[in-house]
Amino acid sequence: MKNEKLNELIKLAIGNRSLRQVEEESGISHGLLGKVINNTQKASVDLLHKLTAEEAHPQNGITYMMLMEAANYIPAHEVNAERVGAREPTAKDFVTLRERTGMKRQEF
Repeated sequence: MKNEKLNELIKLAIGNRSLRQVEEESGISHGLLGKVINNTQKASVDLLHKLTAEEAHPQNGITYMMLMEAANYIPAHEVNAERVGAREPTAKDFVTLRERTGMKRQEF
């Protein structure tokens, strides 16, 4: 059940928000989200959709298609076609990623 790629993308989509804040914005219970992050429950298609909906304010450019591919719900070639129109990452995206990984600036 462990899927490190999906787990990392979900964490990036959450950003530096609390699970309760994500719950308020996405409608996904913080308990369920915690179980998915801790790999004790599989992420459903509905959860991935809610997490990346506009009102959920997904962080770091994480899209539904990226999560669907990481969860092995769709093949990677379909995601690559979607990424053609994706935005370029910002400096804030890199800072968030560096903080998520626990790396120092020099290491990153």
